[in-house]
Amino acid sequence: MLASSEDAGHLAKAAAAEGASALGMAGGDGSLGRVAAVALEHDLPFVPVPFGTRNHFARNLGLSPSTIRPARSRHSQGRSVASTSGSSRAWPS
Repeated sequence: MLASSEDAGHLAKAAAAEGASALGMAGGDGSLGRVAAVALEHDLPFVPVPFGTRNHFARNLGLSPSTIRPARSRHSQGRSVASTSGSSRAWPS
């Protein structure tokens, strides 16, 4: 859980700089977007866990809040889903 003073994007950048082999985020579209941008920048796998209100990002990949519990118990089986990416100035860097 992030404190109100913590930023998911900054934490993801720090993790990537320290040699993380993948990045993940449980949250809504804003948090997922910030961490996904860092994953793209560092060519790292990204694991989105939908926990927000709308979750357009995760739903577009076929994930939804109802899949969280089963996915959590099967996470070690690993299934990759390819996704296109783009950029926007919607979030500050």
